[in-house]
Amino acid sequence: MPSDKQLKAIALRAANPKMSKRQAALQAGYSPSTAHNATRSIFSRPLVQSWIENYRIVVEKAGLTQERVARKLDELIDASYDLRDKKTGEVIATVPNQKLQLETVKVWHEIFDVKGTESKPNDGVKRRFTLEEFEEKETIQG
Repeated sequence: MPSDKQLKAIALRAANPKMSKRQAALQAGYSPSTAHNATRSIFSRPLVQSWIENYRIVVEKAGLTQERVARKLDELIDASYDLRDKKTGEVIATVPNQKLQLETVKVWHEIFDVKGTESKPNDGVKRRFTLEEFEEKETIQG
């Protein structure tokens, strides 16, 4: 059976085929020198090749495609819930489900290897919030 690092690298590549093998290896926890030769040192091993093929078959049988995952993430990015009157149960308002939306953004960033954006000197932004700061602020206000 492949190691945990190999399995993680396989899963990362499967989730984002545009990700380089080197990048998948780095994110899986390999050293930069091992990741530099990822094709030879990790992905070309027969056991790993076998797992990649098995993974592909399982994903196909489950009907998981990049398009389906992208559609689901798109739905979750816009997630909301109904606020109901405690006595009558009637819907008062539909509000964004910010917790689910933030979790979805985190997953999206992991899948697509999105890096944070840095402020540029002249972009008019004094300071950017981290997701943790935003969540904390929403908890206090909500």
